[in-house]
Amino acid sequence: MHLSAEEFKKQRLFLAPMAGYSNLPFRRLCHRGGVDFNTTELVSARGIVYNGLEPSLRYLLIDEDTEGPAAIQLFGYDADDFYIAVQKILDNPTLSRCSAIDINMGCPVKKVCQTGAGSALMQKPEQAVKIVRKLQPLCAGAGKYLTCKFRKGYLQEENTAAEFALALAEAGVDRICIHARTAKQMYAGKADWAVFATVKNKLLTHGFGALPLIANGDIKSAADCRTIQDMAEVSGFMIGRAACGNPYIFAEIKNPEFKVTAERKIDDLQTCYLEMTEMLGEITAGKEFRSMIMPWIKGYAHSTAYRQLCGKLTYKSEWLNFFPTLLELFI
Repeated sequence: MHLSAEEFKKQRLFLAPMAGYSNLPFRRLCHRGGVDFNTTELVSARGIVYNGLEPSLRYLLIDEDTEGPAAIQLFGYDADDFYIAVQKILDNPTLSRCSAIDINMGCPVKKVCQTGAGSALMQKPEQAVKIVRKLQPLCAGAGKYLTCKFRKGYLQEENTAAEFALALAEAGVDRICIHARTAKQMYAGKADWAVFATVKNKLLTHGFGALPLIANGDIKSAADCRTIQDMAEVSGFMIGRAACGNPYIFAEIKNPEFKVTAERKIDDLQTCYLEMTEMLGEITAGKEFRSMIMPWIKGYAHSTAYRQLCGKLTYKSEWLNFFPTLLELFI
């Protein structure tokens, strides 16, 4: 799928890349639930360089016919690693159909940061710039957009997003997304939405006001989107954890009258599970689906019993017998 520059800038609602959730079946579900743009789980650029695409294929796999426009997200530190990894992706008939390559500059997990990757790149902006400058011609030549996702800052009280965003803009990035927490905050505390206005003003002042800026962090409703939009003229909104148990949040934001039935929830859950089974096999899918379904049943009356039961399910026959029992829970 080739997105024109106009289509690229019109996208408003994004699914955040989340390890353990943002697999292809779930992204398809979010697409049916109204998301405009998907992103894969993060994959190591160096891993692709040394081990090829095959070991990471389940995480890289995209299908824009059924999930809509999508980016493949990579993490790493070395610009040459990124270049080789992206070249391998572009040489693959399936993966080369992605709309964008997204560079993870925001992951706060220790094992990622200690290699200099993820949000650790915010401490070395010159390296982040080097990566963007290395990849931009390659992506542009293949008709792909180059995007970056990063955080408010690295240290607990740090706010370096504006300077970092400007450096990436000058290097030629096509779109940026900011998670309004620092890396040291991880996912705790409240997202600081004021950072979006700070970044937007910095970009406007230096002639990059047209660069799409996507807001991320604690966005759970249309009201949240309106509040952020009033604070800063962002181009769109990226939603993560709020979508894990409610992939219809995108439709709800677009249309306040949207309501999802209990029957549709069950059908969608079963479809997602069956697609995971086809992709991963019965045993792996069964184990991984346990954690994926938990946010769906959280908060309902008697949900504790359902969560305990889910923790024991593995085989396809067990799951298929379980899904119909959720009807009473969801009604």
